[in-house]
Amino acid sequence: MKILIADDEDYTREGLIDAVDWEKFGIDEIMQAVNGAEAARIAQWFLPDIVISDIRMPQMDGIELAERLLRINPDSRIIFISGYMEIEYLKSAIQLAAVDYIEKPVDLQALDRAIARAAEEIRRIDQGRVAVAEHKELQQQKLFRLLTDKEVDGRTLGKLLQEAGAFAKGGCFQCAAAILQREPDSTGQHTDREHTMERMRELIQDCGFELLSSYHPEKRQYEFIVSYQEREQYRLMPLWQKLLDSIPRLCIGVGVEAQSYHNVHNSYQTANMAVNCAFYQTDRRLFVIDETIRQMWSTVWRRRNFRRYLSI
Repeated sequence: MKILIADDEDYTREGLIDAVDWEKFGIDEIMQAVNGAEAARIAQWFLPDIVISDIRMPQMDGIELAERLLRINPDSRIIFISGYMEIEYLKSAIQLAAVDYIEKPVDLQALDRAIARAAEEIRRIDQGRVAVAEHKELQQQKLFRLLTDKEVDGRTLGKLLQEAGAFAKGGCFQCAAAILQREPDSTGQHTDREHTMERMRELIQDCGFELLSSYHPEKRQYEFIVSYQEREQYRLMPLWQKLLDSIPRLCIGVGVEAQSYHNVHNSYQTANMAVNCAFYQTDRRLFVIDETIRQMWSTVWRRRNFRRYLSI
């Protein structure tokens, strides 16, 4: 958790930093600002969870600082400290949902209670955000599996897509399957996998495409369904090339295009066929399904089945 202390009195800032046991509140990053203007600049990149601010400061007072902070990060919690118990300032602080207003000289017990309340609110907000993200992830996984299932009922799928607000704009779809040429060591493997997935999602979304994504643990494979308008078809290959340029060791197999969500299964299957070529053609990183790949995959499939037949 991060905290920003804004006060034009050096001894107040330094005194607070030395006197408060920040670790017990889960606060591990502290920044200081000598006035409101500097605090506003720091908040732009530091994004503090909690702000302790004097109300009377040069260049920008605490109320104006709080208004800017809440525009930058609406979930920030603010504790005002001041020697001026003025009614109008108190009203403004209440309107801005300041956690507390503490008089100078600061009562450390009162400050501890205020920080504890602020930290608890931040944790509650974070827990809610995680719960929402987990629900969304589960919903995405379900939709992904339904879309790539050959036997799914089209009417049910259409209803679920509408309820989830997924693929509202695009009418065409393309699947891609991606693998890393060399998997990371077991230490930190899960973190590396999540980072890679998030990076690919960001790149695809930054290009203006809607998507659903999944990770297949058995195949160690990242899988995507990208939605687009038919007129945007020309942007697909540059998209996959951008992912390859941005992520070293990545290999991508691209499936056939689907003109509706009813045919996403075909695109998914051909994407899997395409990416499997990475095991045989190690000098390439992008594989697009075509007749050559179909024939190669068909040959591999026949050989496997022939071996299986001989072993019976």
